Amino acid sequence: MYNFNKGNFAEFMLKKYKIIVDKSRVGEESVSLDKGELDECLISKEVRKRLPDQLIVHTCAYKEKNEWIVGVICAEHSGMPLVLICLKEGNRIFEGII
Repeated sequence: MYNFNKGNFAEFMLKKYKIIVDKSRVGEESVSLDKGELDECLISKEVRKRLPDQLIVHTCAYKEKNEWIVGVICAEHSGMPLVLICLKEGNRIFEGII
């Protein structure tokens, strides 16, 4: 089973946004959701159509100047990662199929 963690988050933030993250200040959470529970403004309709009904969402959150949340959406039955999203101040700024 895949688990997006503080190390993955710090690596993504450095590579994508050139931000060095203090891992001790990163919060982590994983939740099981039905596809219908995903906020429609966070996932595009095109990507949403591709997702299975049962999901696990692994998130890391970090706040320094701005609040950043990065989430990996996985298929619940297989744990396979499907989509990575990045939010800055609550707005989606990146969405990528994995």
